[in-house]
Amino acid sequence: MRTKRFQHAGAGFSLIEIMIAVSIMTLILFGLYSIFSETQRAMVSNANQVDVLDKGRGPIESMARDIRPALAPNVPGSEPHFQINLYTNTVAPSRIRPLFQDLPDGTRRTNVLHDLFFMVRDADGNWEGRGYMVHQDPQLAPVGLVWGTLHRIRIRYPKRRLDAWGLQQIRRIHGELRKRPLSDWSGQMRMTWVRDDDESLELTVATSALIEGVVHFRCLPLDSGGRPMRYFVTNALQERFNPRYLPGAFLFRDDAEDELLETRAEFFGQALPAALDVEIGFLDPAALGRIRSLENHQLAHDHLEKNPGAVNLFRRLVPIVSAGEILPQQQASPDRS
Repeated sequence: MRTKRFQHAGAGFSLIEIMIAVSIMTLILFGLYSIFSETQRAMVSNANQVDVLDKGRGPIESMARDIRPALAPNVPGSEPHFQINLYTNTVAPSRIRPLFQDLPDGTRRTNVLHDLFFMVRDADGNWEGRGYMVHQDPQLAPVGLVWGTLHRIRIRYPKRRLDAWGLQQIRRIHGELRKRPLSDWSGQMRMTWVRDDDESLELTVATSALIEGVVHFRCLPLDSGGRPMRYFVTNALQERFNPRYLPGAFLFRDDAEDELLETRAEFFGQALPAALDVEIGFLDPAALGRIRSLENHQLAHDHLEKNPGAVNLFRRLVPIVSAGEILPQQQASPDRS
């Protein structure tokens, strides 16, 4: 009897071959996972950046549309401090300390909060006072933390002709908004005022929140030469001068603890700045959440000072269409202090 021998050409993989194949497959899977993870992280980062851009671009474009048609009512018979066409000033400079941040290029940014007010005509031709202000968290304001929610203010006057009394009421309401929590003025409300001649007028006040976590809001007026209108300017000899803009433009010091910080600018009569240089800096949602989670207010302030990258900065130069020529008329003696 003959015995048949069967030869198995493909008898299978050895244990070493299987281990090598599994190791290679594992390396490939880890590589694919790393690529997927990085791609997902980049997509999330890009989405967050788009959200930040949309969050900042919308309000600053809205402000530009509001500011561009600003007008000077030039109301006859009204006292100068009631006929302000436009003003910008620092919020409570004696109480709120500024937020200083050292930037990677070696410069230092001073974050401040301004109030802005100006006059326009609405679509019906009636006068309207508009403004922007940052309402601070009531729990943080007493300790001087500089951040809050940026609000848009509209005060509608029900007549096309604006007199001194009406302008006074608009300014009065805008001043009250700073003293009271904006939660008391949320949405829209109507206020009835009675004149000395017993005529009653109904003014509509509307407020809307634009951005949370605002740490920087500056509105710097520019003259017709494109120069910032500051209380002090420095020449080539490092001498500080106080430029004079006459008539109708006044520049004042906004000081905090004897330190010169910002300029308060007020425009009367027919005067308006040629343009406004508007800057808005706000925290992204993640940074804002971290700040709110810190129970110690000093820690929150220190955290912001050490993390300038947490502030998203938007800037826009807005020309005022109706502004006439405004240039410095004279300069005071140099200030060498």
